[in-house]
Amino acid sequence: LGYKTSDGRFITEVNNERLFVNAKYKHCGEFHDGCAIAVRTENGKVYYGLINTKSEDILPPIFQWLKLSDNGLYKFKMNEMYGFVDSNGNITIPNRYHRIGIFEDNLAVVTIKKEAKDYGKYSCLYGFIDNCGKEILPPVYEYMGKKSEGKVVLMKNNIWGIFDIKTKDTRMVLHAN
Repeated sequence: LGYKTSDGRFITEVNNERLFVNAKYKHCGEFHDGCAIAVRTENGKVYYGLINTKSEDILPPIFQWLKLSDNGLYKFKMNEMYGFVDSNGNITIPNRYHRIGIFEDNLAVVTIKKEAKDYGKYSCLYGFIDNCGKEILPPVYEYMGKKSEGKVVLMKNNIWGIFDIKTKDTRMVLHAN
């Protein structure tokens, strides 16, 4: 197990039986919920996909990066943007964010890069999504602090506020000069 056959197929185990992974894949990860991440290399580039327990594609190897997340979904990177896909190959959160943090309290911080006026520089805008992909707090905030006592400090257009994680309410309270 974990080796390749003479014809180039990777060998893994599924339900205590050997599985000879399709030869187009260089490697295959562990199976979870009936699927596994499979890795293909082509012209020096690495691509990730999902296969089922028969080594059939659930999702072809088109992703720049793919990893099983704590919420049971697979976080993927495509066209330099991140999203999530489930074990059936359904995209649950489209790849429209430059970064998606870890889900805590059913929320994850999302980041979108915004071009700055200086050549080659960028700034970030922050928000929150739930694990279904719904934007609970759109990524329009220029600053987002760390969570503390169920609240997060935010700033947009030099106006500071507080986001309550439990109630999902935002109060902008202070204008900075």
